[in-house]
Amino acid sequence: LSQRLVEDLRGRLAKKPTLSFKEAQVDGGPFPIRFKNAEVQMRLIHYKRIASAASEEALRLLQVELIDRFGLLPDATRTLFRQTRVRLRATRLGIRKIEASAGGATIRFEENPQVNPEALVALLQAEPQTYRFDGRNLRMTADLEESETRFQVIEELIQQLGHTDESAQRAAAR
Repeated sequence: LSQRLVEDLRGRLAKKPTLSFKEAQVDGGPFPIRFKNAEVQMRLIHYKRIASAASEEALRLLQVELIDRFGLLPDATRTLFRQTRVRLRATRLGIRKIEASAGGATIRFEENPQVNPEALVALLQAEPQTYRFDGRNLRMTADLEESETRFQVIEELIQQLGHTDESAQRAAAR
């Protein structure tokens, strides 16, 4: 019975068009979207909806809608959703910009960021060779060659900066 259900699901998914992207960048650059069997206007509508999601819940609902409509999302599409999720979390903390490359990352803060200062100080003290802070920018030197590693490091850093006592203890324990 379960084998028959799996085969039926595969057949249904194979008939639906899938989303694909030409490129995806972690630094917030453009995301030219190419939908198979869709017009340019449809591509722009979906891009705008993903990029302008107001909350993580709205983003999750949009992702569910697109999966329902087009089938399983390709890696580039999942990357776009993940990047938007990171942007939403960073914006809540007062992070203006995140630039991540193979050699590290720079996080630029707004005038009055909502980060936990104890966590930031603990991070700087625990790893002074990795992190530097100049009042508005947190610079991190690390091997971030793989995009998955970049995402993991940035997501963890945002989580640490947003938490209270737990993040300070975790950063100090490193």
